Amino acid sequence: MAFTRPSPVRLVGLFLTAILVLLTLNYVRPALALDYTIRIDGLDDVDEEQAEEIRGLIRDTILLEQLRQDGAPSFFALERRAIADIDRINDVMRSRGFYASTIITEVEPDGPPVEDGGEPMPVAVIRLATGPLYTVGTVHVEQPGGGSVPGLGAGDLPISSGDPALSADVLEAEPVGIATLRSAGYALARSGQRRITVNHETRKLNVWYRYVPGPLVTYGDIRLDGLDTVAPVAVMRRLQFAKGDTFSPTGMRTTRSKILELEMFSNVAVELADIEDVPPDAETVQLPVQITVEERKSRTIGGGITLSTDQGFGIEGRWSHRNILGEAEKLDIVTHVGRIGAPDAQGFDYGVEADFRKFDFLRNDQTLYLNATAEVEAPEAYERQALEVSAALERPLFDDTRGRTGVTLAVEDIKDNDDTASKLFVTLAFPNSLSLDKTNDVLDPTEGYAIDLLLEPVLTLTDASQPYLISRVDGRHFWSLWEDDVAVLASRASFGSIFGASTDNIPANRRFFSGGDGSVRGYAHQAIGPKDSNNDPSGGRSLAELNLEMRIRITDTIGVVPFVDAGIVTDESFVDFSEDPRLGAGLGLRYYTGFGPLRVDFGVPINADDDDDAFQIYFSLGQAF
Repeated sequence: MAFTRPSPVRLVGLFLTAILVLLTLNYVRPALALDYTIRIDGLDDVDEEQAEEIRGLIRDTILLEQLRQDGAPSFFALERRAIADIDRINDVMRSRGFYASTIITEVEPDGPPVEDGGEPMPVAVIRLATGPLYTVGTVHVEQPGGGSVPGLGAGDLPISSGDPALSADVLEAEPVGIATLRSAGYALARSGQRRITVNHETRKLNVWYRYVPGPLVTYGDIRLDGLDTVAPVAVMRRLQFAKGDTFSPTGMRTTRSKILELEMFSNVAVELADIEDVPPDAETVQLPVQITVEERKSRTIGGGITLSTDQGFGIEGRWSHRNILGEAEKLDIVTHVGRIGAPDAQGFDYGVEADFRKFDFLRNDQTLYLNATAEVEAPEAYERQALEVSAALERPLFDDTRGRTGVTLAVEDIKDNDDTASKLFVTLAFPNSLSLDKTNDVLDPTEGYAIDLLLEPVLTLTDASQPYLISRVDGRHFWSLWEDDVAVLASRASFGSIFGASTDNIPANRRFFSGGDGSVRGYAHQAIGPKDSNNDPSGGRSLAELNLEMRIRITDTIGVVPFVDAGIVTDESFVDFSEDPRLGAGLGLRYYTGFGPLRVDFGVPINADDDDDAFQIYFSLGQAF
C-alpha cells in the first residue's frame, strides 16, 4: 500500500487541532476537579504566635496547599493526598523541635456552607498534637576520622546543650565552624558529614559536627593582574597583610575594600592561588595571593545643578583625572556659578577650584589633600572675593573614626552690607577635625549615628592681635522603626562657638549663620541671627540648631518626610538661649535612586519676622542630613 504524503495545509490543520484539544482539556479539567478547603486543628500546647508560625510552615510545605487551586480529581485522590502530606508535616514539626508529635489527617465530606449558597466543599483536616519540645543534648566537634579540630571547639558554635532542638539552628551552626577555622588561618577548611541522633527517652538531640581543617596557610608572593596605567606600588600599599603572615579572611576582604577606595578599579578580586597543588596531608603551606583588577577610565566629566527659592539656580561643572601621576592620585577641576535669580543676593557667585588627593602619603592609610580656590560670593550678608590655598592630612585613628589636620592660607576682600568699604583679611587657619561614623549608608542612612568635631585656630595676619578659635560639634542619629526601613526617625544637633575676637574682626564668611537648606528649612539662606543696620544678616559667634524628621517610604521609590527644624545664632561666644529660637516645619518628597534620594522640601517659618518669606522650596540630591 503506497504512503501518501499529507499536504502542508493538512499538516497545519492537524497541528492547530491538537493545540485546540490540549487547550480545551486544560480548561475543562478544573471544571471537573473537586474543590476543597484546609483546616489545621490542635497546637494547643504552644502559644498562639508559635502556633501561627507552625501553621504557616505547614501550609508552605504540603501538597494539599500547593495543589488546592487545581482541586483534586476525586474524593479518594484527596484522601490519598492528605495521607501523603503526613511525612511533610512531620518534617515541619521536627524542624521546630517536636520529635514526638501526633499527626492525623482526614477529609470531611461536608464542610461549612459557602457564602454564595453553593454546595459545601470537602475539608482536608490536619489534627496536630505537638508533644514535648526536644532540646539539644551534647554537641561534638571532631575530624571525620576522629580527634579534635585545631582552633575549634564546641564552645565556638552558636548552639549548646539545653537549647531547643531547632533544625535551622543545627544547620546554621555548621558554617560558623568553617568561618572560625578560616579566621584561625585554616583557609581550606571544609565540613564533613555531620551526624545527628535523637534519644526519645531523654528527649535530647545530639550532634556531631565534623570538619576537615586542612593545612595552616600563610601568605606567599603577591601576583598582580589587570594593571594598565596604574603603577603596581599604588596597589601594593593597600595590602593589609605581608608575605609570611597567617591567612586572615578579614585581611583579604579589607585589602579588596582598600584597593577599591582608589576609585580607579571597577572590579577587584583578591584570592589565594595554587590551591589545587596543596598536598592532602600538608600541615602548613604557603600560598601566593592573586589580585586581579579591572581599571576604570581615568578621565571623567560631570556636573550638577541646584535650585531653591532662597538661593536661586546654580550650576557646576567638573573635570576629573583619577590617575593624574600614575599612582591613583586624583585631580578635580571644578567651576561653578550660583545664586542666579536669588531674591536677596547682591550678585552671582562664581569660582573655580582645584582639588588634589593622594592616598598613602608618607605612610599607609594617610591621605594628602591639596586645594586652590578663587571665588566671588555675593549672598545677602556680605560680598567676598578670595584666593585660598590649603593642605591637609587625614587618616583613620580608631574603628570608624578619622582624624584630619591641615593649614589654610586665604587672602579675602570682604565687605559687610553696612560698611562703606571692604576690608582686606589675610588669614592663616589650622583646621583640625575628628569624625566618627557609625551609620550604615553615606547618602541615605537608616541606622546608627555620626559625630563630627572641629577645632580651628585662626590667625588674622593683617591684625595679629586678634586670633580666634572656631569650634563646632555636629551629631546625627538614625533609628529605623521597622526592619524594612519603612519609617526612619532622623535627628541632628549642631552647636558652634567662636572665641577670642569680636564679631567685626572675624571675616563674615567665618561667622555663624543659620537658615536655609541643611539648616532651618522654611527660612531663607542666612536669614536667622543678628541683623545689621540695614536689617541684613550679619552673622554671630555662637550657633545652635536642631532638626527632626520622619522619613516614610510609601513605595520602593517614593517617600514623604515631615520635618521640624529649629535654630538660633547670637553675638556672644556661647548661645544666649534667652532669645527665642526660630522654628520651621514642612513636608518633603523623596524619590529613591541607586545613587541616593532626590529631595524636594517645602518649608514654612513658624515664628517668622515681618521680612521673612511665607515659604521656601529646596531641591537637592541626598537627604537633608
